[in-house]
Order: sequence, then C-alpha cells, then structure tokens
Amino acid sequence: MKLKVNDMMCQHCVKTIDKALAAIEHKIDLERKEVEINAADEKTARELISAAGYNVE
Repeated sequence: MKLKVNDMMCQHCVKTIDKALAAIEHKIDLERKEVEINAADEKTARELISAAGYNVE
C-alpha cells in the first residue's frame, strides 16, 4: 500500500519520516512523495507520519 505525503520535500523530510516509521517495514520514494507500507500497518503509519508533522492523503 502506498501513502501520499505531498509535503515531503527533501532528504530531511525523508529522514524524519524514516525515523517515525522505524518500527514499521517501509520504503520511501521522495520523487513520488510516497511511503510504501504493508496494508495492515496503514492506521499506525498514518498516525506516526502525522505525529511527525506531515499530512498523509
């Protein structure tokens, strides 16, 4: 499952989101502004990304 994070703009953003999602298996694509996760982790991932200060679509 891919989550869109439109306000992820730079490598600092990537590091912040990567740190927030440390407990969840994920891949971050800055170019597409997407975070790929397992569907079972969607709610947790959305909460963690939001808590890090980013909006998730």
